[in-house]
Amino acid sequence: MSSSRLRQLLSSRKGWRCFFSFLLALTTVLLTTGYIFAATLFRQDYLLGHMEKSGYYPNTTRVLREQYADYGLPAGIEESFFDNAIDEDVLYRHIRGAVKAAYAGETYTIDTATLKDALYQKLLAYADAKGVKVTKQIQTNLSHLSDLCISAYQKQANQALLRMLGQYTHRFRAALWIAIGVLAVMEVLCLWMIFRLSTLPHRALRYGNSGWLGAAIMLVAVPAWLYLSKGVERLGITSRSLYPLMVSYTNSLFVSFIVCGAVIAVAVCSVGVIGTHILKRHHQL
Repeated sequence: MSSSRLRQLLSSRKGWRCFFSFLLALTTVLLTTGYIFAATLFRQDYLLGHMEKSGYYPNTTRVLREQYADYGLPAGIEESFFDNAIDEDVLYRHIRGAVKAAYAGETYTIDTATLKDALYQKLLAYADAKGVKVTKQIQTNLSHLSDLCISAYQKQANQALLRMLGQYTHRFRAALWIAIGVLAVMEVLCLWMIFRLSTLPHRALRYGNSGWLGAAIMLVAVPAWLYLSKGVERLGITSRSLYPLMVSYTNSLFVSFIVCGAVIAVAVCSVGVIGTHILKRHHQL
């Protein structure tokens, strides 16, 4: 074989090693993303935990009380009346029940009739305490006010955004795990091809580590920039209960990417140092 032909072959092998190193990096990024999503977005406990952490439940209670007070203002009902109009324990159970049902692909139904009747009775007692003669018209008005309040309650307890998130994760959960399995196989194949195309072990190690290090940089760079620039905090979410939840939820996701990228980078450096040390000792022997 001529020297020019040998150089061409080596150049071709090098080109393929670079290609599979790049493919290894891309596969690692996608595989890590899949695992992070499976451990966060696709788990109801992740969302429920951030609902606790962000104060979603008391924030929702405050939002509802303000809505109730706005509805009651034209009827001359004092704002303080609505301080005890919402059972926080019941609201807590309804919110969590709606989230769990969405993640299970089920429909959650709130017993609005019972809630309306309880609020209506409190309004009648309030009117009686204020010395107001409860006529048929007043009963109708109070019933309408109860309807408005419970309609707002239902929307807050079963938030459309959270319901949609749960439903989508339920729908695509199986597809996510299939994708993770395919990517794991691709990861192994990329490594196998790199070793097959390398005549020396240290060369294969170098190209494998290059791919993993590239993946680590990609996993850290963009999430770190989004996290540090506080891009999520500029989201146009007007809901005072949803906004802190989404900020906490998304920032935690960014941190997961950064941590995974950092772990991969440390592992790559460790493998590189250990591998180099072993190869040096082997050559000395």
